[in-house]
Amino acid sequence: MTMIKKNVNNLLILLMLLLFLSIVSMTIYYHTVYSKLSNEYYTKAKELDKVTTDLVEHKSKLNETLAQYQIKDEREKDLSAKYTDLRDLNQQVSQDLNQTTLTLQQTKQELDNTKQELVTSVKQIEQKNLEILTLKTSVKNLEQTASEIKTRADQLYDATNALGDAIDGYIASSQTPTSCSALLSDIRIKFTSVEGDVSDIRGLT
Repeated sequence: MTMIKKNVNNLLILLMLLLFLSIVSMTIYYHTVYSKLSNEYYTKAKELDKVTTDLVEHKSKLNETLAQYQIKDEREKDLSAKYTDLRDLNQQVSQDLNQTTLTLQQTKQELDNTKQELVTSVKQIEQKNLEILTLKTSVKNLEQTASEIKTRADQLYDATNALGDAIDGYIASSQTPTSCSALLSDIRIKFTSVEGDVSDIRGLT
């Protein structure tokens, strides 16, 4: 009985020892696992903080890039509108330039035509001036001729009066046939003189 009791006590001690060793082993194991998990947790936490920081930084950069993109997009829209305005203005200026060039060509053609008409008019005026000068010369000659004709006519008038007076004198004096012959001779001379004056007048006209 004492032996059994001793064996039981030894068994209990052994069991208690095993239990203690088990508890110590489990404590050491869980402490090691806990330490490992804690280190991994802190490492992961640091990595998460770094990732969070990187994410915030990337988000800030993304927001900045988005703002720059919006500014760039607005600038592109503004430049596009300005380009459209400049293109329309360029087209309008080109049309105005073409119209102005056409008008200039037409004006130049009209100017050339006017110059040609002016040259023709100047030539016509010169021709008219020459004709006027010729007419003035002709009028002057005619005036001179008329003056000479008037002088000749006066002379003819005087000669005719003298002839008439001579005839009246011979008729009044009742001359003889010889005297009549002399009268006829004198009349022929007077007539010849008058005929010469008439011929001179016709030559002047």
